[in-house]
Amino acid sequence: MTDHGKYPPGRGHAWRGEWKERLLDLVRSRGFSSATEFAASTPTRTLVQLSSDLGGGDVAPIQIQWALVEEAKEREAVEYCARDLLVRHLHEVAAGWPAEQGWEPQKAVRRALIAWQGCLRDERHDAVLGRITEALLNGNDVPPGWLPNGVDDPIIVRYFERHWPASADPSEAT
Repeated sequence: MTDHGKYPPGRGHAWRGEWKERLLDLVRSRGFSSATEFAASTPTRTLVQLSSDLGGGDVAPIQIQWALVEEAKEREAVEYCARDLLVRHLHEVAAGWPAEQGWEPQKAVRRALIAWQGCLRDERHDAVLGRITEALLNGNDVPPGWLPNGVDDPIIVRYFERHWPASADPSEAT
């Protein structure tokens, strides 16, 4: 593939041809063996930023998300992927976590969390992600301005420990 980088973002060019193959080719050309490894190198970059890093018109942000989820399912690392994607979605909220609860103050965070809730594309996890979302929005232990520093951010870890049961991960089901 030699046509990387010549397409402007936002015009649908990312969907031309074999996008999965192109995404992996772009990731490998940057020295990474997988989309997961590429994303892990910049743990707080949003999906839009990762897309831009690969050539915005070559790869759509949702394609990166789908690749990350697919790789996580293959590696049986769905919880890690869910935490990673939560971090990336929350980093779309420039001001960080709001100081007040309620619909209006939490509007931007709610938008990011709603987008995150559908990220795994697996209804077996929908309820778990919903519980984490609800707990975050209703909790009083998230400091104003907070943005997670990565998948191992103490607040992210704490909420997942409380709400991500082993049985929610199909790889751990009996």
